[in-house]
Amino acid sequence: MYYRIMLLMYLLVFTFSDPCTGVQCGLGSCRAEKHRPVCFCQEGYSVQNGRCVDIDECKQKPCHSTAKCTNVPGGFKCACSSGQVKCNDASCYLF
Repeated sequence: MYYRIMLLMYLLVFTFSDPCTGVQCGLGSCRAEKHRPVCFCQEGYSVQNGRCVDIDECKQKPCHSTAKCTNVPGGFKCACSSGQVKCNDASCYLF
């Protein structure tokens, strides 16, 4: 009888426990998939070593060639050089 109770307790703990308990994804959330914890990140972040980290969008050169790209948490900003105006989020023009 003791072994049946122990087996039942074991099955309850390991069959129905949440695999995301204790998992810290950073700027994201953990979801169980096939009984394993999986991190899903907010926009602008990707999973690296089990945590959500900021993507450096500036590596993809999203700004106009005359603009300076600055990586910010979850995104990027384009800034025009002195003497230029910003026409949209990525382009700069002389005025």
